[in-house]
This record gives sequence, C-alpha cells and structure tokens, in this order.
Amino acid sequence: MVTSIGDRLRKALHNLGLTDYEMRVYITLLERGNMTANQISEAAGVPYSKIYEVLESLESKGWIG
Repeated sequence: MVTSIGDRLRKALHNLGLTDYEMRVYITLLERGNMTANQISEAAGVPYSKIYEVLESLESKGWIG
C-alpha cells in the first residue's frame, strides 16, 4: 500500500499528540505561512469558532510561537 507524504505527516503528528484540528491548522501554516485567523480557518477547514482555541493549544504545546 502506497501512502502519501501528507498521510505519513498526519500520522506522525497524531502520534505526537495533535488533534485533527491542530494537524489541519499546523499543516496549513507550514504550507502557507503567516495568515489571519479567518484565512487559517477557511484554508484548514476548521470552524472559525474554534480557531483561536486551536491556535492557543498549538502555542501552549510549543508547535507555533
């Protein structure tokens, strides 16, 4: 079975303790760089009502600064 780099990255991030929303946001930021919360929400497919919670969680875990 062939797995894509994206699939392997998601599995690795999951194994490191990131949630689905955290993985989506983190990968989006890696791919696109600095963005507004609204842009991140739209690009990552994470509800805007959750985006600040997810960003704060990633920051507290040391994934973003």
